[in-house]
Amino acid sequence: MNDNNVIQRFKGFITTTKLTPSQDNQFITGLLKFFHIHNTSLAIILFICLILSGILSLTLIWYLILVCWCKLLPNNKHSTLIFPNVDQHFKPFQLNQVYTKKGLLQYTLNYCTKLQTLTIGIINANDLNFPTNLTNYNTCVTITLSYWDYTHWILLDNQPMRTLYANGLKPQWNEKFTINLLKSQLLQTNLIIEVYICDSIGQDLCIGRIDVLLKEINSSLYMNKEYALTDLLKVYTVNFSDLGELCIGLQYEQLYCLRIRLIELLNLKNTINLNDVQIYCQLHHINQYGVKQILGEICIGSRSSQNTGVKHWLEMSNEPLNMTIMWHIWNPIT
Repeated sequence: MNDNNVIQRFKGFITTTKLTPSQDNQFITGLLKFFHIHNTSLAIILFICLILSGILSLTLIWYLILVCWCKLLPNNKHSTLIFPNVDQHFKPFQLNQVYTKKGLLQYTLNYCTKLQTLTIGIINANDLNFPTNLTNYNTCVTITLSYWDYTHWILLDNQPMRTLYANGLKPQWNEKFTINLLKSQLLQTNLIIEVYICDSIGQDLCIGRIDVLLKEINSSLYMNKEYALTDLLKVYTVNFSDLGELCIGLQYEQLYCLRIRLIELLNLKNTINLNDVQIYCQLHHINQYGVKQILGEICIGSRSSQNTGVKHWLEMSNEPLNMTIMWHIWNPIT
């Protein structure tokens, strides 16, 4: 292959403009001087390699910039509530459970961005499925809000919000409740609405509940305006049936001293495999803003991460006829 043929092919490869013979000679001469060689074909090949290496370098630099930019961007996955095992935390009442339909409840939501408050309105209920042995139809509604902080559920209300009692098969309440709620917490909040009846001895019985994850509702519908919803009241039943009853005693006999007594366990319906059971105790604190936080936790069981928890469980298993007592240190929750 002679030099003229190489030049002609190179001209068609790298440019679409028509060069004059004098320009061709100047270009080739410049390449030879730049690479300090005398072979025209080699100079053109080196020039092509130089162009390709430049393109590859620019591509690599752009890729690195893109990767760094993605890492510097804030992680907004929590705004759609998608993080590891999120479903098991954000639907605590539906997991491994079935439900029975108990009626319909109409309520409203209204979030004020200026005051950062969420207003929940309880309107009415229809088609309530009351127990057959009921002698009156006095019903009320309780509202509970909890916020997921990526580690624990934190109750947002200082005390349960509760409507007045309303009588009838289609009770009307028309009551509203307002709670302070940061906008950043809005999509991480679970709303629980429960309908109770008051029987003849004054004992409240839950006949239906609604669990609402606010992230599942388009926030633009209730942002700075009232949005009405009608949801199905449900009663959830654990698939593994009723486990039984636990009698607990509480006593606050002196300042900063709370006594808790687990007195008796009755009506066990299932045989418990000790290797599969863990006992969790949590210490809660309500701050000046009414936010409940979990300060510490104790786990007792064969798989406990605390030495005293495993030791206490083993002593109980080895001495089934004796009551084993042991001090446990609260494990701080960070």
